[in-house]
Amino acid sequence: ASSSSSSSSSSSSPSSVASSSSARPVSEVGVSAKSSVAAAAAVAASAASNDLVPVYGAEISHEALAKAVALLVAHAGFESVSQVAFEVLVDVARSYLERLGKILHFQQVVSHSAVASSDS
Repeated sequence: ASSSSSSSSSSSSPSSVASSSSARPVSEVGVSAKSSVAAAAAVAASAASNDLVPVYGAEISHEALAKAVALLVAHAGFESVSQVAFEVLVDVARSYLERLGKILHFQQVVSHSAVASSDS
């Protein structure tokens, strides 16, 4: 009763989920962002001089989000992840953050209109 099959124990561990040949170590997935970090710094520097909120391009934003998702996946205990599963996680995170941003923007607009109507 104390022996267990290795196939049943390996299927429950998070690190063995992506055992196919297309799986890549989490440390290699979506983290090639050295050039995007320099570009983001340049955008932030120019925005700081104009007192504007920096707006990053889609590629820089995607790479930064991919790096964050890779860190979260690694923190959760995964050692590798398939590219398709990783892109799905990045897309889910992007969608969530977009909706959160829209909700926060709406709340800001509502609170500003409430303040403006109470002042008049």
